[in-house]
Amino acid sequence: MESVLLLVIGAVIGVVLDRGYTLYSTRPKLIFSGTSSGGSGSGTEMWNVAISNMPGLFGIRLQESTLFGKPVHGFFQKGLLVERNTARQCMARLHDKENGDAFIAQLYWWMPQDRPAWQVIRDIESGQDQIMLRLFNRAPDGSLRYFPFSPADPNDPGSPPRVPEEAAWIDRSHRFEVRISYSYGAQTTRIGVDVTVGLNGQIDVQYRP
Repeated sequence: MESVLLLVIGAVIGVVLDRGYTLYSTRPKLIFSGTSSGGSGSGTEMWNVAISNMPGLFGIRLQESTLFGKPVHGFFQKGLLVERNTARQCMARLHDKENGDAFIAQLYWWMPQDRPAWQVIRDIESGQDQIMLRLFNRAPDGSLRYFPFSPADPNDPGSPPRVPEEAAWIDRSHRFEVRISYSYGAQTTRIGVDVTVGLNGQIDVQYRP
């Protein structure tokens, strides 16, 4: 009874202080853990996000903090890391945040050592290496247009994109959302994606975890 009371008190303190105090939990938790891009023009330019099933922490986690632009403390974490359950049936979809949250495309997970290398549904284990999720490819004519990626050959880790009809290419700045469902649909992770088509011939992609 005493240990339960201590946990409750610790949780309340964590909420009040907004210091990220977390309780023991084996529930999976998919997080945005990085980005990558590559290529240049002519359909080879692409944009990806990395997703991880972050281990749990029974203890205290302090994010980097600044005050009036000056660092107060860096990232600090102390406690017991707890392996989470495997995130089952992970599926990612791209949605349109400017047109009624409409569904746009199914996205593909990339694990080059697996077969098929590109998968629509996969499990993600706790602490597993980052799993890449390919979002967009630039139009093959090198113009300031882009489209959601799908592989021409799911078994080929280096597969080129399956290029849709030109009418499906996107030619403007736009706001999207990547929506990842897992735990058989019981949990969801959302990542905002803002694409800016610049006058300098560049396509810039920013993320809002």
